[in-house]
Amino acid sequence: MAEREYQFRIISAVPQLEKVRKWASYIARALGFGDRAVFEIELSVYEACANVIEHAYANNPNNYIDVKLAVELDKLVVTIRDEGGAFEASSLKDKDIAKIIETEQDGGLGMHIIEACMDEILYRRHGRENILELIKYLPRAPTSS
Repeated sequence: MAEREYQFRIISAVPQLEKVRKWASYIARALGFGDRAVFEIELSVYEACANVIEHAYANNPNNYIDVKLAVELDKLVVTIRDEGGAFEASSLKDKDIAKIIETEQDGGLGMHIIEACMDEILYRRHGRENILELIKYLPRAPTSS
């Protein structure tokens, strides 16, 4: 059960990405995350929502993305929900990252960026809904000796 929860709903349109990024950044900073972790959280939320807009909803702005940030014991759990097309996790393994970078191809690295930024990533399909959970462990308070 979450100690604290924050929820935000956006329409599936690219101009909404900056709003959700700033919102996630503000909450992460208020929870005590340092600059690097705040950047990783906001980048991951931005990339995940951008993926939903482009892939799950095919850039159709007539849909919603629900984002929840929940503090649970020692971690922040970011849950992103949409009712778009199912995500094929196996498609990530087929990506040639070096080739994407070498050819300066736009896109294709979003999930790899998220994997590098977050401590855990969980994905499941529940009925018509995609549920992506991004987990970042809370900063530990310094112990005195």
